[in-house]
Amino acid sequence: MDLFLHHSVDFFVAGHDHRRNEAHFGNTTYLTVDALKDGLSNAGYLKLIVTEKGVEYQFESLIR
Repeated sequence: MDLFLHHSVDFFVAGHDHRRNEAHFGNTTYLTVDALKDGLSNAGYLKLIVTEKGVEYQFESLIR
């Protein structure tokens, strides 16, 4: 965490896990992505949107 603060890390993205997770510590947002596998009820992916204002994110489900 000290390194992330020192180097101004905004996002840390990890995957996959069996459920998504979103946490904020200091200035860093930690994101864990769901499993990306057909047939799982929580299968999904993460969409990162880069704009002039910064980075936004959305968790997207494969099940609709």
